[in-house]
Amino acid sequence: MPCFPRTDPLTDLETRESAERAITAAIEQDRPEYVALFAVDRLHLRWRGPALVGVLDRFESASAVQEEISRITSMKLEATVQIGNGSVLLPIASISLLMLPKQTADLAELTQRFDAYIGEQARH
Repeated sequence: MPCFPRTDPLTDLETRESAERAITAAIEQDRPEYVALFAVDRLHLRWRGPALVGVLDRFESASAVQEEISRITSMKLEATVQIGNGSVLLPIASISLLMLPKQTADLAELTQRFDAYIGEQARH
């Protein structure tokens, strides 16, 4: 079995392999957990490309968790990037996909859905 680093050297975030282990544990446990994928325009966080994933241990309904996620992704974000002697203000857009791990057959299906969602968003 290959040995993967626990954190991404660029972002210092835990790696996709760490996320997959946490998702597998969420699938196997009998607790209400959700997995949220955030695709953030212009920020390269590590799921694949510009995406960040979180395993959320919540007892609220799926609609309540989705409402919370929607509030997060609707926030207006901007970043200033220095280019030579000038700077550019870039808007940062984000979208999300919320899934209940128990509604997928296994980790492979869930990760395939995440990757397909990211690929679809990259075409827009």
